[in-house]
Amino acid sequence: MSKSIKLCVVNRNYPPDRGATGYYASRLVDYLKVDDSFEISVVTVGNRRDTKDVKYIKGSYEGKVKWRRLFSTYFEGRKLVKKALSTNADVYIMMTDPPFLNYWSSKLLKNKKWMLWSMDLFPAAFAANNLIDPKHVLYKHYESSLKTSPPSFIISLGDEQLEHLKQLYYPRVMGLSLPIGIREEGERSKGLSKEVNTNTKIVLGYAGTIGEAHDAEVIIRIVKNLDPDHYSFILSCKGSKSTYVTSQLSDLEYVTIKDELSEKELGEIDIHIVSLIDKWTHICVPSKALSALQKSRPVLFIGSENSDTWQLINGAGWRLSEDYDILEFLSELTLQEVTLKKNRAKDVSLALMVEYENGLIRIKQKIEQLKSNV
Repeated sequence: MSKSIKLCVVNRNYPPDRGATGYYASRLVDYLKVDDSFEISVVTVGNRRDTKDVKYIKGSYEGKVKWRRLFSTYFEGRKLVKKALSTNADVYIMMTDPPFLNYWSSKLLKNKKWMLWSMDLFPAAFAANNLIDPKHVLYKHYESSLKTSPPSFIISLGDEQLEHLKQLYYPRVMGLSLPIGIREEGERSKGLSKEVNTNTKIVLGYAGTIGEAHDAEVIIRIVKNLDPDHYSFILSCKGSKSTYVTSQLSDLEYVTIKDELSEKELGEIDIHIVSLIDKWTHICVPSKALSALQKSRPVLFIGSENSDTWQLINGAGWRLSEDYDILEFLSELTLQEVTLKKNRAKDVSLALMVEYENGLIRIKQKIEQLKSNV
């Protein structure tokens, strides 16, 4: 293309700061930068000086008081969009961290070309978290703003989430799904674990966040029903329910609890547990499921069969509903079946990697198309 494309990507976290959403934002930026027709700015939160490529706003509140943190994100979202507008970009990619970023994008980008990259659904997540009643006037106002000023395009975490977004807010907006959790080609060899379980026990594990969207009780129930002669369990978790889960399982001799897990320790896990409470279906799509698959490890998923997580697992694991007999499942599971699922996990992860790479190509094409229509 003869003229450069000015793109602005907006998200609360971005490398060198940690955060899964920021990691994938940076991977998209790196991919697009290979084409020198792109002039890319990133707007994020941090106590740093602006650079040529990354612009910062100062965070409003970094504490853990839920309501105060939520209140601060309202103003952070507005400041992020205002800062993004100063880049005078042709196209904006707005993510969903912090909450309210999609709200302010709808308010302030009405005459701009922008893409919504939905990692979580707002305001639906507020309702799922019991922070507000969907019938409340403020909730209705939020929804109305989204419907009145939709994005030009949607990037979702799965086909089901994309359809859910269309049904809720954006019936006439096109989009694509980009699987999050699979690492890129250069990191694949690190992700694929060569560790092999050489003992006769099946090792289950939970590695990652246990928060409002995850079913702590069913995880505890599974672990407490494990037969120590046939199973062991590895736990490394953070999040709002992590202290409770750790306290419930810490006295069990067959449970190992770690603050962080090394690649070797992750490789010792035969099956990764992933949970998503039904009312959070489509609002969140846990990336830890795809990360497990890339390590050639199957997933024990506790959640809805209609979720993107279960669709993406695609036979490389098992699903338990809330009323499933856990004891029956645990008594029937064999090492041979686990081995078959591990082989399936490797195949699925490779297919998802191809889907991810094709998704990046389609995003680039869509940005170019939006630029040409400015």
